[in-house]
Amino acid sequence: MSEQTPHSIVVVIRGKLAEGSGDVYQKYLEASTPIAEKYGAKIVSVGDAIHREYLNIELPLNIVVSFATEEDCDGYFLDPEYIEIKQKYRDPSYEKVHISVFKVGMPITKNDTECVVVSFANLITGTEDQYKAYLHGVLGIAQNFGLSLLAGGKGLNKSYADPRFEINSLLKFPTANEADAFFNDPDYLQIAEKRHASYMDAELGMYKPRVLEFD
Repeated sequence: MSEQTPHSIVVVIRGKLAEGSGDVYQKYLEASTPIAEKYGAKIVSVGDAIHREYLNIELPLNIVVSFATEEDCDGYFLDPEYIEIKQKYRDPSYEKVHISVFKVGMPITKNDTECVVVSFANLITGTEDQYKAYLHGVLGIAQNFGLSLLAGGKGLNKSYADPRFEINSLLKFPTANEADAFFNDPDYLQIAEKRHASYMDAELGMYKPRVLEFD
């Protein structure tokens, strides 16, 4: 698939590998790579979780993959050969895994950061205006902390993904220290009251990324 084709589908895989499963997981990566190439998958980032008290979920391994189209994404995860590899290698490798799929609202930006915050949530019915006010408030202070959007969009309901979230955001900070400063800033804490009142089933995590490619 052409490198010039914009990717509009993002898959976020967050998990914890089972103890002693490293070799099996490596076999999964090796076996699934040709199928990923077939459907034009692109690794956006792979990273290890960063622990912070203000986060409510910590899954050690974080992988962000993108596809040009929803059809390509479905093609990969529903490919019979991939399903066989998944059952043989991926399923026994993970102690716990969360897979979320969303369609981006704007182009995916460059992964040029040391810290990504993963934010997932469902919106409480009737809080749309409150949520918009929260976003407006965040935009007002984002530049003070180097905050920008890596990718974000509306969740898609897929048989191979769980859980599904309506609101999906991958936020970039230059460093984890700047993320700390943002989430503990008095102005943000006041703005965040609107976030807490608008969200349900919210998950907030953080990881330090590194970029990989299917070469």
